[in-house]
Amino acid sequence: SPQMFWNAMVRKGKKGDSEESDMEYVVAIHNNMNEVTWGQVLEWEALHQDVYQAKMNANADAEAGAGPGSGVAAEPKLLRFTGRPDENSPKARMKMFIGCPAPFDRHDWVVDRAGEEVRYVIDYYHDDDGKDKDTLPGLRDKDT
Repeated sequence: SPQMFWNAMVRKGKKGDSEESDMEYVVAIHNNMNEVTWGQVLEWEALHQDVYQAKMNANADAEAGAGPGSGVAAEPKLLRFTGRPDENSPKARMKMFIGCPAPFDRHDWVVDRAGEEVRYVIDYYHDDDGKDKDTLPGLRDKDT
């Protein structure tokens, strides 16, 4: 809820120049950001459909013989995510080393990939005009 979000920001000393009345909008943006991130995680997980298919086949075989293998997710399932805004990921530290800005937030998302826990480390950056895209400067410039 907006009130819970506000209370957490105040408790963590992160309110800055925000007002309590802004929280309805902040929560909507935050929820949208998480939904977009989950969509991107699903895109990555789609690259592992062979793992899910193999587990589903193993489940079918196990159920026929009442053996192990049942209860494994046939699609990605979010197990948990943890906000870690005060910890920079190794990738963020490398980007900062070459002059990119620091992320404003970090989440670690743990996904069940057909019985295996897989961690995604997501760095969030403030980027009004696209200047902070995840590229290395000069790699395509033949003069560097």
